[in-house]
Order: sequence, then structure tokens, then C-alpha cells
Amino acid sequence: MLIADLTLPASRARWFAEKSDPTTASDRGYVARTVAMETFKENMRTFRVYENGDKMKIVGLVRGNEIVRPRSVAVDSLKHNIEFIPFEVNEGDEIWLEVLACPLKSVGGRRNDKDGANEKRRRTIDVAESRNYNGRPAAYNAWLQHLLKDPDSGCLPMSVARFRHVEPFQVLRKRHKGPVPTHSFKAPMFDGSIKVKVLDVAKFEAFLFRGIGRMRAFGFGAMIPKEALNEILQ
Repeated sequence: MLIADLTLPASRARWFAEKSDPTTASDRGYVARTVAMETFKENMRTFRVYENGDKMKIVGLVRGNEIVRPRSVAVDSLKHNIEFIPFEVNEGDEIWLEVLACPLKSVGGRRNDKDGANEKRRRTIDVAESRNYNGRPAAYNAWLQHLLKDPDSGCLPMSVARFRHVEPFQVLRKRHKGPVPTHSFKAPMFDGSIKVKVLDVAKFEAFLFRGIGRMRAFGFGAMIPKEALNEILQ
């Protein structure tokens, strides 16, 4: 697999995002999404964002083992630098993953019945609200373990999740209706690590590429091998 490390001035990234949509340019998730989509298109689904002063770093897995070239000349205005770090995994390997995720789930019935009436409107909740867990860390660990045990993940969890941060965060999102174009709300988030054993390399790499949870297009849901991430951030 290849891990992309895109570095650019944070001020330039926000300028670029404002040109695309000034209503959301104040949200870091939208800024990073705009830059990543312009640069990698569909070849990067999930990523993590790091900022230090005016330096922004977007790190994520790219599809396949071929270096992806920028999709348009528009990215030249970003004054960016891209490096691709190869990371090889083999069946039986045990590796630590760095995980930043938004653990939301949909609950409720169908949105509309056959006549178009709103029968049981679905809503999105923090997974910690769905069962009687002893706090958010226990709920998020159970949620993550469940996803990793899915046969399509290509791996099995070998540890409990170790969390650095477990707290809601403020996000800005577009409204599809109404006079106000955006709305702000708090969503659940966790940042941590977990050890996994690789059972099927192809499935595992596809699973990492897809990511987990909600808001995957805005800097959440990425699962990046810790060894590679440490190399990038050092």
C-alpha cells in the first residue's frame, strides 16, 4: 500500500477552499476535503489532518501501489509537496493502527412509507447512546472491535483500543434547505490506537482504504499504520 503525505501552507489551503465555497472555508474538515479531492480525486477516501503554525499536513492511504499524479493544474496554486511512503503488510503480521473516527450510527425506522409520509424518521446518534456502556471509551472500543472482527476487514483485533482523546468536537456542515447555508453542531470523536493481526492482505488494504465511521470525507475514519505515521510526523 502507499501512504500519501501532502504538505502545504495552511493559509494557502484555506484560500483555496474559500475560492471553492466561502461558506465552509472556516471548517478545517472542509478545507482538507477540498484540497484532498482536488489533488487525489477518488484515489484517497480517508485522511488525517495535522496543523502546526502555518503548516498543514494531510496524510492518507491511496488506492493501489501506483503513485497518483495531481488531477488538475489547479493544485499548482497550492504550493504543496507530496511524498508517497510505501508500507508493506503480509499475512500474519501484527501491527498497530492509529485511528481517528467519528462513531455515529443511524437508528429508527424507514424514512418514508409507500405513500411518501414520514413514518419513522431515522436519526443519527453517538454509538455510546445505543447501549448501556460504562462510559464512552468502553462503547467506542466495543464499536471498533466489532468493525475489526468483520470478515471483510481482513484482520482481527489483538488488543483493546488505547484512547488519547474521547470527546465531542464542533463541526460546520452545509444545510440542504433553509435560509442559512450552514449549521454547527457537536459530534462524537475518538483518537487512539489498536493492535491488529492481518489475515488477508487484499481485504485488509481495502478496509483501510475505505475507513470507518462517519465524516470520512472530512478527516475522520482513517486507520493508518502507526509505524508509517511516526515516520511521516517525525
